[in-house]
Amino acid sequence: MNPNTWRFHLRKGVKWQNGAPFTADDVLFTFELAKTPINRYKFIAQKIKEVKKIDSHTVDIITHNPWPVLVDSLYQTIFIMSKAFCTGKSDAYIAEHPMGTGPYIMKEWVRDSHIHLEAFPDCWEGTPRIKKVTFKPISNDATRLAGLITGEIDLTNDVPVQYVDLVKKAPNVQVISRPDMRVIFLMMRMNRPDFPTANLKVRKALMCGINEEEIVEKIMYGYGTPASQLPADFMRGCNPNIIRPKYNPVLAKKLLAEAGYPDGLEINLHVTNNRYIMDKEIGVAIAQQLSKIGVRVNLLARPKSIHFKDVRAKKLDFYMMGWGEATFDSARLLGSFLKTGAVWNGGELSDKGFDEMLENADQIASLEERGAALAKLNRYVADNVLVIPLHYQPAIYGVSKKLKGFVPKVKKTLSINALYFE
Repeated sequence: MNPNTWRFHLRKGVKWQNGAPFTADDVLFTFELAKTPINRYKFIAQKIKEVKKIDSHTVDIITHNPWPVLVDSLYQTIFIMSKAFCTGKSDAYIAEHPMGTGPYIMKEWVRDSHIHLEAFPDCWEGTPRIKKVTFKPISNDATRLAGLITGEIDLTNDVPVQYVDLVKKAPNVQVISRPDMRVIFLMMRMNRPDFPTANLKVRKALMCGINEEEIVEKIMYGYGTPASQLPADFMRGCNPNIIRPKYNPVLAKKLLAEAGYPDGLEINLHVTNNRYIMDKEIGVAIAQQLSKIGVRVNLLARPKSIHFKDVRAKKLDFYMMGWGEATFDSARLLGSFLKTGAVWNGGELSDKGFDEMLENADQIASLEERGAALAKLNRYVADNVLVIPLHYQPAIYGVSKKLKGFVPKVKKTLSINALYFE
């Protein structure tokens, strides 16, 4: 085997939920679909040169260059589909009639109402102890939490931070929280020399002028963790030596004056109002904090659909973003926002030094050496304040005390086959 070839031995005896056997043909079929121009697996597909069938339960995946995070990228990012079941069916049909090898079969889906699942008795993992499960999308926080407290709902994710104390008072409910992998940060216009944030001293001033500890304490009700860099500490490439600059409005004013803005400056700050935890409120707090260093902020809080459309169109100069990197590797996280020409590089940064460091790090086969190279890249990003990290969001769950076996995962996936009622 060469550094570009991965051999996968598929588990034998696995059945699709229609009774058909799971084989290498299904793997090849799925990766062929991933080559289509518009799909969620594009970042994986573009790394892969070829997928070969060795036998009915063995496949080789050959990448263009050494890419040691292939397995991390595949895990709960790409989902194998049944060739026999999907062939001849439309994308719309497949989307509404999912069929897999997992512990539950979808029996009914009523859009915006509920999804009913039933245990799959022939699942390779065994039959789950809870035989029927219903998922209900309840967008209204008060309604969802009332259902949890009254016992109508057994488990809910995303308990709003402002309601955690209320939920904790319910005798039949426990609150479980853990750090999330999603980081919230600010990006800036970088491609126009005449724009203030093209100046490193202005970027440093903005960083020093934001009191993130206060935001976490007062806006996030103590939940969340201030960020010094984009990757969290459990991600490859996180640099433990990067320390978030302390809130220092005096230094921030000095840096603005040195950058040629002794009287401050005016800037538009765009945030979402329906995407991240307390996103609009965080925008208001940042605007108030920056006003103390002479930065007059015009805050614009808009729905995520409009906000992200304008980010992709490169229309915004100073704006909020968030990202949860499912590969646990900071190469894709950094590249998605800072690489020249990247879709989410709304500030249009073009830094040859960054691009070269990223490309070199992403091809290092040794995970240890890769991590070290990415740590240096994160140091480069921090030293040049190419983004302003804010915090890592919390993942907060409300769980009935009757429900056992729930362990929150950093990816926020739910293994319902491990749950049971006591």
